Order: sequence, then C-alpha cells, then structure tokens
Amino acid sequence: MNEGKLIYDYGETTILSCDPDRWSYFEVLSILREMGYVGGNDLWYCVGGGSILEDMLELLSDDRGACHGNHC
Repeated sequence: MNEGKLIYDYGETTILSCDPDRWSYFEVLSILREMGYVGGNDLWYCVGGGSILEDMLELLSDDRGACHGNHC
C-alpha cells in the first residue's frame, strides 16, 4: 500500500507449492488467476537486503524476476 509511505499490508496470506521446473513468469500469472487475482496492478517481489521497503522491491515482469534467487 502506498499512502505517503510504502507499507506491506499482510492481509490474507496463501502458501502454495509448485513444481520448480515449471516456475516462470507465466506460471506465476496462471497461479494468481486460479487464486482469483484479477490484476490491474503491477506485481512486485521482495529481493531483501535493506530496511526500507522501497529499496527491496523489484517489478515482476519476466522470467528473470520470477527466477530471482533461484537457478532457473
């Protein structure tokens, strides 16, 4: 949420398991669709390594982002 300062709203969480051999940007989109996510917002992921949330986020826009930290 961005209300003057970017914060993470924990809200509802879901844990899923997936086949790491199939993990990709398009797999992420497919999983989100199955979960009822209708889009309209950009997808971001946390890369860590900082205390300011804005410095830890990267836009998820391709397989490079989907595989960040993994060797896929």
